[in-house]
This record gives sequence, structure tokens and C-alpha cells, in this order.
Amino acid sequence: SADGTYRLCGLPEQFEGKLQAQRKDGGATAEVTVTQEGGLLALRSMSVAPLPVAAGTAPGAPAPSARGSARVVGRVLNANGGPVANARVALLGGSTSTVTRTNGDFVLDSLPSGTQALVVRQLGYRPTELPVELSARTPARVTVRLGVFVPELTPVEVVSRRDEGLQKVGFLDRKRTGATGHFITSDDIDRRNATRFTDLLRTVPGLRVTTINGEAEVTTTRSSNGSCVTMWLDGGQWAASSAGDLDSFVQPGEVAAIEIYQGTNLPPQFATPGQACAAIVVWTKTRVLRRGK
Repeated sequence: SADGTYRLCGLPEQFEGKLQAQRKDGGATAEVTVTQEGGLLALRSMSVAPLPVAAGTAPGAPAPSARGSARVVGRVLNANGGPVANARVALLGGSTSTVTRTNGDFVLDSLPSGTQALVVRQLGYRPTELPVELSARTPARVTVRLGVFVPELTPVEVVSRRDEGLQKVGFLDRKRTGATGHFITSDDIDRRNATRFTDLLRTVPGLRVTTINGEAEVTTTRSSNGSCVTMWLDGGQWAASSAGDLDSFVQPGEVAAIEIYQGTNLPPQFATPGQACAAIVVWTKTRVLRRGK
């Protein structure tokens, strides 16, 4: 309504879903988890800032990652309260990221204001999402606790939820119609028994995976600029701090599906403006198995 209030009716008494607010100019909140357990009324306030428009952005070009002047500071801990060093903390759906110090502390700058979400990853721990209210006036302060990563079996109901999630993010539609892409499904991943994420890419046509000083580097053989390979994780561009650093934060067992595109024949949301880069798009089980949109 005009005063910003909203109402969703007809929901079951028990449910878990995702809630997101969007402005007409494209500004949006993160997808925030909402849980209702046996009650008749659930309240959730959110704030959404205008979408900054970059000067000179061509019509129809992929939208740049939203940036602003908000800041979040925090600490990442394990289940026992100890600090987790070198965990990757990122804005969900964005390219802004950092890693925690030895005491678990981190700082993220230049973030958009409003209701956003952080996602924290470290090998051996379950990826964790945390909603946060960001403002340019006052830094937000958060503490994130990571639970131990436990691989899950894939019974029929989990497979059904996975396919539903892959449909929602567009993977299945692009796989059916995208003859220019190479698609790796969950079944493909299970068959490969990979020990590191980049092992899943070693047999992909047009990609080369080389190991330098213990770190895997992915290049394309179908471009004069072989190093122009962009990684996308759960819809957000991955800002690598070093070659192959995705191996340090994503385990093969966490991956639900992968899309690979070469050159100019790729969906616009995964394109790099002004460059014909290859794109590797990774969807994790954390993202596709979540309930709701």
C-alpha cells in the first residue's frame, strides 16, 4: 500500500519460505527466510533502497552489481564459539566479498542499503546465510555461527525439490533450449567422484584446468584471451582473490548443477560487458533446495 505495508493471506499455519521486496526501478532486498510454526500471524519488516544507475550503461546491458556506502563488520565462529579464519563472506547475489582474519573478524564495505543477506563459506562447514539490515549511516554488526557440513543423501523428495529449484533459477529451461551451453547435472557430478570443485571441469570441452603451485587455474581454449573466464555462484559473480580459490570454499558434494558458456553465445545475465568471456555458472544445493522462491 501507499505507506509500505503489505499482507500475504491464505498461507498454511506451518511453512518456511523466502520473502523479497522489489522497487519499480529494480532495487530489491535479499530473499529473506520467513518461518511460521503453528501461528496465525507472522510479521516481517524490510527496507529497500533505490537501485543506483551507472552513467553510460547501455540499454539492455546486464545490470551491474548494486553498490552503495553501507558497511557491515562482524565475526565468524564455529559451533563451539571459536573463530573461523579464512572463511569467505559475501553479499548474497553480489560480487562483493572478503575473507575472515585469524580471529574470525571481517569487514565488508561499499554495500547497498536495505535488507540484504550475507553468505559465509568455508570448507568443512555448512554454507550459512544471514539477513542483515544495512544503512549508510551506521555500520551493521553481526556474528555468524557455522555448523559442520554433513553431506545429505538424495531420496526422492530431495531430488524433487532439487529439480524444482533448478527450474526456478532457469537451469532446466536453459538446458532444454540452450544448444550453445554445456550442462553438468547432479547425476553427472555424482558419477565423477571429484575431490575438488575444479575436477568437475576437467573434461568440459573448451576448458583447460591446470595446477600451478597447488592451485587450479581454469582457462578457455576457444578465445584469444584464454584467461577471460568468469565464475558465477548462485546467480552472483564470484570475485576471485586468487586463481582456483573456488576450490577453497565449495566442495563437489555441495554442487547441484553447472552451466558453461563460451564466447558471445551466452545468456545476458552471465555476460561480461565489452568482452567475449567464457562463463561458468554454478548452482549449489543450498540455493536450489531452499523452500520457496
